[in-house]
Amino acid sequence: MALYIAVMATALLVTVLGLAGLVAVGIQRRESVELSDRIAARYYSKSAVELALQRIAGDANWRTTYPSGVESAGLTLGDPGGGTVSWIVTDSDGNLDDSDTRLTLRGVGRVGDAVQVSGVEVLVAGTGPVELRSMTSTSSAATGQLLSSQWWCQYVKPTLPETAVSWRVTGVEFYCVESNDKNMSITLYEPVASNWPSGTVIDSLTFKSKVVSNYWSWNSFAFAGTTSMPPDQGVCIALTTTESSAPIQFQYLTGGVAEADSALITGTPAWSAYATNKALR
Repeated sequence: MALYIAVMATALLVTVLGLAGLVAVGIQRRESVELSDRIAARYYSKSAVELALQRIAGDANWRTTYPSGVESAGLTLGDPGGGTVSWIVTDSDGNLDDSDTRLTLRGVGRVGDAVQVSGVEVLVAGTGPVELRSMTSTSSAATGQLLSSQWWCQYVKPTLPETAVSWRVTGVEFYCVESNDKNMSITLYEPVASNWPSGTVIDSLTFKSKVVSNYWSWNSFAFAGTTSMPPDQGVCIALTTTESSAPIQFQYLTGGVAEADSALITGTPAWSAYATNKALR
C-alpha cells in the first residue's frame, strides 16, 4: 500500500512538472510574439510618418483631408493581418486652415495587440531666394528660353531649424509659359563642393511641355520626395532639353540677388557660368 502511494505520488509529480513546463513554454512563446509585434509596430509607426509626409506633399487639400487631431483610416501593410499604419496631424492652435503654426505629425503602427507611436514636428515652408519668393512684380525680371543649346540650373540650400536632421524636395515651382509642345526635363542633382551640379541625380521628371500653362503663371512640378539629404547640403535644380525649339519660356532675375547659398548656373549645354547675384523666378 505504501509502495503504491509512493508510485502514484511520483507519477503525479512528473505530471505537474510536465504541465508547468508546457505553461512556461507557452508564456515564453507569447512574450516572444508580443516583443516581435512591438518591434514591428515601432517600424510601422515610422513608416506611417514617412507615408503621411508623402501623402500630404501630394495633396493640395490636405488641410481638409486630415482634420486636426483625428486619426486617419488604417492602411494594411503586407499580408492581411500583418499590421496597419495610420497618422494624426495636430495643429498647435487646433486649426489646420491657417499655415502660420507648427504641426505635429504622429505615425501609428499596429501589429497584433501592439501599438507604437512615432512623432515629428513639421513646419511647411517654401525655400529659395527670398527675392524671388517675395517678388510679385514681373517688371524687374528677364525672359529666358530653354533650348538644347541653353540649359538653366538653380542652386539653393534651404534655411532649416537647428534641430533638423534631413530634408527632401517634394516639388518646385517656376514662373513660366509653354512655347512649343516639346520634351523637357527637370532634374535634381547633388551639388559638388563648389555647388555646381554633380553627376549624381536625386530625382528627375521628363515630360511634354504641354502640361505647362499657355499663359504666364506659376507652374508646380511634384517629385516623389523619397531621397533625404543632410541639412547642410543644397540641391541643383536643372531645366534641360534636347529640343532646338523652346518647350517653355520662364523668368529670372539678371542681378541684385543677395540671397546666401543660391546661384544661377547656365550651360550650352555643359555648365559654364555661375552667378550668385542672379536666380530663376
